[in-house]
Amino acid sequence: MDEKVLRLRLDREKAIDSDELQASLVWNDPCDLDLHVVPPSGETISYDHKESRCGGWLDVDMNVNGESLTPVENVFWASSPSGKYTIKVNCYSMHCKDGFTDPKRVVPYRVFLTKNGKREIYNGEITSKQTQTCFQFNHKGSGALGSFVVLPPSDKKETFDSLAERSKVPYNKGSGYYAVCKKEKIQKYKDLLLHNIKKDTFDLGHADVCEALGWEDGVDLNKGPKEIKAGYRLFVQSTSANRVILPGTHALVQVSVKDAIKYRATGNSVFGTGGDKKSEGKGKKDESSEDDSEEEEEKKPTKKASRKPAAKRGKKDDSSSSSSSSDSDSEEEKSKRKTAKKAAKKASRKPSAKKSKKDESSDDSSDESSEEKPTKKRKNAEKEKSSKKQKTGLTLSGKNVLITGTLENFTRSEAQKAAQKAGATCKSSLTKVVNLVVKGTGNPKSVPSDHPAQIIDEEEFRKLL
Repeated sequence: MDEKVLRLRLDREKAIDSDELQASLVWNDPCDLDLHVVPPSGETISYDHKESRCGGWLDVDMNVNGESLTPVENVFWASSPSGKYTIKVNCYSMHCKDGFTDPKRVVPYRVFLTKNGKREIYNGEITSKQTQTCFQFNHKGSGALGSFVVLPPSDKKETFDSLAERSKVPYNKGSGYYAVCKKEKIQKYKDLLLHNIKKDTFDLGHADVCEALGWEDGVDLNKGPKEIKAGYRLFVQSTSANRVILPGTHALVQVSVKDAIKYRATGNSVFGTGGDKKSEGKGKKDESSEDDSEEEEEKKPTKKASRKPAAKRGKKDDSSSSSSSSDSDSEEEKSKRKTAKKAAKKASRKPSAKKSKKDESSDDSSDESSEEKPTKKRKNAEKEKSSKKQKTGLTLSGKNVLITGTLENFTRSEAQKAAQKAGATCKSSLTKVVNLVVKGTGNPKSVPSDHPAQIIDEEEFRKLL
């Protein structure tokens, strides 16, 4: 499982490469190993949370059903935040098939880590239900692109919905932010984003933004544009569907990492830095947004994350083989643009039908062979599913989903797994980030009439899978 093997597998799965920060996992076994990456934000990027707010993306996840003997998983950042990172490998399921019969077997694996153009390798062995820590490191990144798109200002009154529609950017209710353009009270529980206009990167969250601006954290703020650093723009989240964005005011929407990279790569003259340059000169200054109907939001609950103790580490191979990155801004920007263009190309592709089971040996040379093409029957099934999704105008990808009540055709865990496989993130309680509720029978949780989440039944849920 050398560099050549890694390259073959990444190319086969059309994975995205990044010299900025990338972790790839390879093994030769039908078991389901999962790559877990914990960035400075504290989120865990894995099969059930494939995209982080700070722009990390698990774009290849394999062997849910043990479909390959030569699998690979891949997590990357086109542009990454600085801070502490942890990379782990979990043995989720020990599939016994294709000659692999021992459910307690030991599986060798290798993790390739690229940081700012330099490669490190970790060799490990793992068995059923184990989790092992492969790397822990502090990383100096070039800044978080995040899963955000800055919308250029309009010359008339707009809403988040109309601004997003005008720019052809997807928008979900509750995912909008407005620029602070006059002195105002900012509650301590409001989500904040600090946009570096020149680099088009972000500081994320109330605490990090306050630290970057030298403000006190954990208290309500009374701040305006004069107290924000030159070259930066402060965005405050608004969950209101009725917020009016006045002429000349920038807005921002949270989208999938795939969409964020796509719009940056294809529309820099319209989005992000390009749009900002236009307004920084002789254009109108940002004016205040007004919101006559937005009520006080309840305090957001603190996110709790459980961490299992890491199992014994394998041996680390610190040998590097790739070329070092240049310190000049121009080379760094070229690399970022190249990565973003690759990501945009992948993001614009239509999803292909799921691959059929491979007939391949665990020998590394078998990476050169591709999987069999889906049958006609399977293709028709995929077309039918796609048609149903288009009719409903709804998709599970990128949604925060709450499943409540009793479902006729699923257990709760089966429904959650199916939703996660379709790209959703499942939540256990009805918080403000939930934007889709699957309501079963029995005694489902009630959804307040003013909550922005869309409610669907089991039948609609099944059509989206």
